[in-house]
Amino acid sequence: MVDNVQILRYTDTDVSGISAFGGIHVKPMEVSLKINGVPVIAYLTVGTYDIYVGTVVAYLWGFYGPAATIAEDGPIMKQVFDSIRYDQDYLAECRRLMKWGD
Repeated sequence: MVDNVQILRYTDTDVSGISAFGGIHVKPMEVSLKINGVPVIAYLTVGTYDIYVGTVVAYLWGFYGPAATIAEDGPIMKQVFDSIRYDQDYLAECRRLMKWGD
């Protein structure tokens, strides 16, 4: 069970390459929450879009760890997470490689 969700801050990761797809609003963020009663810190990228009655989550990815120990492995994991390239050239190369296996 997830509860006590609180956005701590929005991060400055460049997500402009994925922000242009079909009106999806992209927000990278650092979040505090509890999972089954365990305090957790999560670094997430959330894509949402608006519909008539509210907002829908299009995608959610990231990583999380216990708040008590995230300071040990978190900085390295954050570097890996932030190294994901979202620019159009890189995304085009990813699409090309995915078609290569067809």
